[in-house]
Amino acid sequence: MFRSFVTDEVWRNFETLTLVHFYKEAQKQIINAFAPYGYVVNRYSEVSKYNVRAIGNQDAEDLKVSEQNIVLLKNAIEFWRIALQTSPSVAPVLYHYSLHCFISFFSYTFFKWEPEHVRSHGIHISKWGDGIMDIEVRISKQGLFQRLIDTWTILGACLAFSRFLPSFKGNEIEFIPNRHSISSTSQSLSLEQLLAFNSDDFEREVNSDLGEKRIKCLFLSDSNHTPTIDLRDYIIIFVASNIARYRPYIWNSILLGTTLEQSNFHMHFTRALVRATTSLLRNVSNLFQEIRNGKFKLGK
Repeated sequence: MFRSFVTDEVWRNFETLTLVHFYKEAQKQIINAFAPYGYVVNRYSEVSKYNVRAIGNQDAEDLKVSEQNIVLLKNAIEFWRIALQTSPSVAPVLYHYSLHCFISFFSYTFFKWEPEHVRSHGIHISKWGDGIMDIEVRISKQGLFQRLIDTWTILGACLAFSRFLPSFKGNEIEFIPNRHSISSTSQSLSLEQLLAFNSDDFEREVNSDLGEKRIKCLFLSDSNHTPTIDLRDYIIIFVASNIARYRPYIWNSILLGTTLEQSNFHMHFTRALVRATTSLLRNVSNLFQEIRNGKFKLGK
């Protein structure tokens, strides 16, 4: 059922970046766009204790790094296209690895960390329950998921998954503790908690806290589809891929919609796939476009 709702059309916006020349030109444009905001990356590194920095000219000239990131993008596109053609029984695994490769490409194109690469997704199933809503997901302080959080936070997005909120203090940007973090009390979330999360409530709370100090991310395609929702959708797709891979009999019941909770999860997964192309990919595409047009700015 969900295949008919998913398209690969938006991937065409990234196909030029699979060519070395165009990719390296894009990185040079990113370096220029971030030149006024070097202090922001340094400040986040100090506050978060994650060793992250903006890419520099040396990185843009490093052919090996460019080729590594291009391969990640190529794999993301290919996994997605194969998933569209394969059986729904195994498609979630391919969709997840497509997005895993894409967020790696996205994060490593904009910033550099020490150590350079991570060994884990940064999220894992910490509990398998009798019902799918009892499944718990643990979010690690290390791993690729955290680096995606770092990337969006430095770019000015307020995330329910981040420990810090970017905001203006005078004319400069600082990072303050996030009192509204979805994982503030525990690093583990049940699937039921995750699906019940209300992003509108989070946005109202953040707006109340920050007011005019909040950074405007003009590249976001839709105010209703924020990076917080993108991150939640990524976790939903990750959970679906794990069920399909390690509990295939449960995944078959979800495809059939045998129970109410299985039917509900089926619909959440379908919507997450649709938003992956209409929100996550589009937001990143808009960001590249804004930088290409010389319009990127972290403003109030």
